[in-house]
Amino acid sequence: ADLMRLTLISTIIFSVSSLVGAVLHTRQHFVLPAVAPLIYNVGIMVGALFLADDFGVYGLIWGAILGSLGHFLIQVPGLLRYGVRYRPIFAWDDPDLWHIARLMGPRVLNIVVIQVNFIVMFNLASRLGEGSVSALDYGWDLMQMPQTIIGSAIGIVLFPTLSELAARNDIATLRHTLAQTLRIMLALAIPAMVGLIVLGRPIIQLMFERGEFGPESTAAVYQSLQFWALALIAHCALEVVNRVFYAQKDTVTPFLSSVVSMMINLGLALLLYQRLLAGGLALSNGVAVTVEVLIMLVIAHYRLNGVEAGSLASTLLLTLLAAGAMGGAILAFTTFFPALPPLFIAAIGGLIGLATYLLVGLVVGVKEIRLLPRLVGREA
Repeated sequence: ADLMRLTLISTIIFSVSSLVGAVLHTRQHFVLPAVAPLIYNVGIMVGALFLADDFGVYGLIWGAILGSLGHFLIQVPGLLRYGVRYRPIFAWDDPDLWHIARLMGPRVLNIVVIQVNFIVMFNLASRLGEGSVSALDYGWDLMQMPQTIIGSAIGIVLFPTLSELAARNDIATLRHTLAQTLRIMLALAIPAMVGLIVLGRPIIQLMFERGEFGPESTAAVYQSLQFWALALIAHCALEVVNRVFYAQKDTVTPFLSSVVSMMINLGLALLLYQRLLAGGLALSNGVAVTVEVLIMLVIAHYRLNGVEAGSLASTLLLTLLAAGAMGGAILAFTTFFPALPPLFIAAIGGLIGLATYLLVGLVVGVKEIRLLPRLVGREA
């Protein structure tokens, strides 16, 4: 009970800090909200390094509380910069408050659906034998690294603009912004997907292979990662497409789409998990999320009078071509130098792949590559 009460302190602080971050996002300020998680991690490390020896698990919790407090305080200068002031009021009859509550309902249910998906997936993985749950989990974590950097980052930066366009009912610009963002996302996510597939093994060896985590464990995680990598594009696109509906104050459509996705995921998982092991569970998730994204794109097509499908298809094909050349270059390198340590294979192979992708992409006409420096500058 004591541990739970202490943990709730961190949760409350995080809730307030998330609101602060959302306010800064509306002002197109993204630096401090991006730094905040790093401060939280510092608090965790302080708890582990300096408090755990004397206070045990309580030291870790106090480290989390310290980190969450830092997560909040680092964003306060941003509020001061924009002149934001907090004035507590208890206006329970405020129509905006109840409007937000109505929007929150489907969103909360959406999160529940996501959790049910993963509970069932990990339950099925636990039936596959020792190490299967870890293989599924590690593969997911590795896929989440580029997904967070690409999908979540773009979605966070994009949302204030989408909301402003939706509020002005500027459908034409909203449509173009969605299409352009998806094209940029494809130009980033597809090479990341190929990189995970062809360099996944040395990355896993570098990060995890030591002690009881041997070559067999690496093989299991790599098998899972390859299928998770196939899901990367859909998970990144979901971060963008969802926000188009949220900007239009529609949280019901994403929720209903997630329910369809859940049913597909659970059905495919039951069919594939014994045949493809952890990889089958990852594949079922990827197919389900892809269908979820396509459903919402079709609905967006009718709401926005199109989603510039032709340009999306062109970018998809050209990017796949450039990423295919990238994968071939990396495979050639690893074939000629198979005995190099994992660090060198991952680093040099990654650089060769990046250079190949950029060169071939520019040659075949992936226009979004030229927009990437501007996008990075905006995220900063």
